[in-house]
Amino acid sequence: MTRGLTKASVCVTVACAFIWFSAAGAAAKGPDQAVITGPGVDQQIVVRAPGSPTIGERMATLINASGIMDQLWCRACPELLARQPTSTDLGPMFTIRYRVPSLIGGPTRWVEQHVYPFADPAPVTYVAPGQPFWHQETLGGWYVAGPKMRQVLVDVGVPRQASPSSPRVDTASVTPIGVSIALIATGIALAIAIIVGLAVLVRAWSSRTRSAHSHPA
Repeated sequence: MTRGLTKASVCVTVACAFIWFSAAGAAAKGPDQAVITGPGVDQQIVVRAPGSPTIGERMATLINASGIMDQLWCRACPELLARQPTSTDLGPMFTIRYRVPSLIGGPTRWVEQHVYPFADPAPVTYVAPGQPFWHQETLGGWYVAGPKMRQVLVDVGVPRQASPSSPRVDTASVTPIGVSIALIATGIALAIAIIVGLAVLVRAWSSRTRSAHSHPA
């Protein structure tokens, strides 16, 4: 009986670990391609060619430097601003459309980000709230980026001296509310695994009890 309970415990532990790491990996999933348009860009620039096995260094740098991950879902990131920085001369605006694959087989979505790589004193980006992706919507907001974003955009073909543009941008405020949905999903998955494991242990114990009553000493 002890051996049976030990085996069941090992199976439960493995199942919990599998579900935990699967959920954690899913939570980390983000954009896998970007398409850039804007003033001076004659043909749209695709970051990460279709069919490439990895997103590549430039795509990874763009994701990290532009703030897109925080703008997708982070509800407690101090870097996100509800309104446009008042001391910033934005300069020309470019549009980046990020492809965001579904985590569970749903439709692939495209999230649009406005970027100002030549803003003074630092590059900034903006994502409008309410854009659908996965089974939720973008949190949105303004993000003060760093020089790496400007450099990677120039490296992929964005002209340094682009004509200024004056887009109309929705600067509605964004209110932080609680923790990330991705973290909640991870917690739910782990809780389900624990409940299933406890059910296995209870069933094994019940079988052992019945066996003991059926064969008295």
